Amino acid sequence: MKHSTVSVLRSIVYQIFARSLLDENRRLREELQRVSDVALTDALTGLFNRRALDDAMTAIDDGAKARGDKKRRPRRTPETYGFLAADLCRFKAVNDRFGHGGGDEALRAVAKAIRRSIREDDQRVFRPGGDEFVVLLYDVDIEESRVVAERIIRNIEAIPVWDLSARIGGAVWNLGEHPTANPYDVLKLADDLEVELRNEGRVGEADIRNFA
Repeated sequence: MKHSTVSVLRSIVYQIFARSLLDENRRLREELQRVSDVALTDALTGLFNRRALDDAMTAIDDGAKARGDKKRRPRRTPETYGFLAADLCRFKAVNDRFGHGGGDEALRAVAKAIRRSIREDDQRVFRPGGDEFVVLLYDVDIEESRVVAERIIRNIEAIPVWDLSARIGGAVWNLGEHPTANPYDVLKLADDLEVELRNEGRVGEADIRNFA
């Protein structure tokens, strides 16, 4: 009888200990996920930050290089990537008129407007810093990328109070045509096109081209 009681007690203690370990492991996983999310998220807007963009670019580069290696090739890789580099127009006037607090509110509103413009299940928005945004699109052609860019501009211009617009440079990378290209070179083309629009004083416009 004593032996049976001891066995039952041991079993109960074991179950309690095992459950507590599972709970602790779950708590640690949740905490690690929270820390990871914080590390990759822009605190002001909730968008992905510069570090997340760098991680995404590295993953894209690794996937592109692995396409020609049957052992390393992922089961599913996009055939094309679209990079949109967006810069706000008249944002300085918002800061001048409403102060940095108003500027922060405007940036949060812009982040929501961009999110409404994309499919968040397979497209990503990053805020590298300031009033600059990067949108990463998967399996799109130049026309589809232009549609997204123009939708982003319209949604930003529809934000009340701030009187903002945007200019967007975009580049579409076809991995089949340019398998050895670097994603940073594609993003640079998008950035360069946005800078051209800015230098020409063009507001509310998008220039999207194929990477070649």
